[in-house]
Formats: sequence, structure tokens, C-alpha cells
Amino acid sequence: MGLTPKVDKYSVYRDEWYRLTAECEVAESRAGILEAMKARKLYSGTDDTRRIYFGVPDIDLRRATIAAHRKLMLYVQIHYYESQIQDESAILSKTRLNLSYWPWKIPALIGCAAVYFGYVFAGTVGAISGGLVGFFAGQAYINNTRQVDKHAADAAEKVIASYRKQQAENAAKSEIDRIHFTLEEEKSGQPRSW
Repeated sequence: MGLTPKVDKYSVYRDEWYRLTAECEVAESRAGILEAMKARKLYSGTDDTRRIYFGVPDIDLRRATIAAHRKLMLYVQIHYYESQIQDESAILSKTRLNLSYWPWKIPALIGCAAVYFGYVFAGTVGAISGGLVGFFAGQAYINNTRQVDKHAADAAEKVIASYRKQQAENAAKSEIDRIHFTLEEEKSGQPRSW
């Protein structure tokens, strides 16, 4: 089918997508469509693919194959982008949560280590100097960590915006452009007249 959505192991979408893809591939295989597409090195959704689908001599098999393809494509249209948006929103929530907390444990350890080593090597003056070094090193660590989280949040927001844009563009397309076959074509097994 050419569609390989990015899904994680927790995605409910994945299992249904695999089931519908397998169902579509079984129907395409029974109709000889997969072999014809492989022989011509075609991908689903092209005009040549439509010709192959409508070239299946058995009309009932053609209808069943078109129905399986439409079912898969409708599912993808409805659920793919929402699934991706949910996955990216989870990443965004986690990074925003990280941004709301300051990571004090490692900077505190840096500060304690700097004070200790300063005291060991130079006494009280070394401990004070170590405290200053530890403070600034800790601040650098905090700023670096927050910057990484900020970049991750920005990236997740861009990906979400991109998926929303693609979702809107697909919604604006005609049914034949989105799903490759109309409902009338599914029912009749005949290509629509242009």
C-alpha cells in the first residue's frame, strides 16, 4: 500500500491499520492486483492503479477489492493524523512539564563537589571559590537542560502544526483524490464517468 504510519507500541491505531492493510492486500492478491502493480512497479493511488483495479474481470471481486481499499483509506484519512497528533501532543506535554521544573539534583551535586574539592585543595577560600564555580556550573547545566527541552517542545509544536495542515489539506481534497475510489465506484464496480 505504500503507507507506513509512524505509530508507537501504545497506539490503538496501529492494530486496526495492520488489520485493514492485511484485508486489503488479501483482496488485492485474490484479484491479481498486487502482482500487476509489482510487475509495473506502481504504488497505490495512481491513475494506472485505478486502471488495474477496474481491469479485474470479475465484477464482484472488483467491488470487494475496491471496498477493502476504500475502507483502509477512509480509516487512514480519519485516524492517521489524529493518532500522530496525539503521539506528538504526549511528547509536547512531557517537555512542557520538564520546562516547568528546574533540574536541581545534578546542579546540587556539582555545587557540593566543587565546594568539597575547593575546601580539600585550598581550605575555606577554596570552598568559597568552589561554591561560586558550582553555582555557575549548575546554572549552566539548568540552562542547557531547559534549552534542550524548549527545542523539543518547539519541534513537537511544528510537527503537530504540520499534521494539522496535512489533515486540513486532505479534508479539502475531493473524495477521489483522497480515497482513490468513490462510493458509487465501490457499489457499481465501474469507473465514474468524467
